Amino acid sequence: MIEKDQQLVTECEDYDCKETILADICEIFEESKKIKFDVIGFGIEKWPVDCMFDLLSVVGELPDIINSFYQNSYDFNLDFYEQGLERMLIFKEKEDSIIIMCESHNKWIPDPQIEHISKSGLVKMILELYNKFIIYTECLCGHLLEHPLMKEFILNDCIINELERKYSV
Repeated sequence: MIEKDQQLVTECEDYDCKETILADICEIFEESKKIKFDVIGFGIEKWPVDCMFDLLSVVGELPDIINSFYQNSYDFNLDFYEQGLERMLIFKEKEDSIIIMCESHNKWIPDPQIEHISKSGLVKMILELYNKFIIYTECLCGHLLEHPLMKEFILNDCIINELERKYSV
């Protein structure tokens, strides 16, 4: 990786899947020290997460999650599977809100084990994470977004705009 005109640029690689590109983007975020990924809740003010592994485990799911919001479906899981963290967030729709359950896969016990968020709060949070990921990628390594394999990751603006309008983002 070399620094060039405020962008961190990776050597040209032959990518075989979007997950490899996302991994490179998250590694660039981590190495730049300019991007911070934070997760809070379930009794912990700041989870021990990073961009290289934990953001990567979440970001690949964002287009599917956002598309499901567009179809009025709000049930999904986010798996923080890295060693040491090992927990899953389970999102379930209940009337006009979302219940988030935290399952620990190690000795840590979440307290509380269940939290609540409004649908609009969840949609806003997920859209903000997705939009910031795109913006930061454009700033640090925009050429990776242009790779043909990333076309399925880049959402249609109509979907984003409709959700932003519906939830006043």
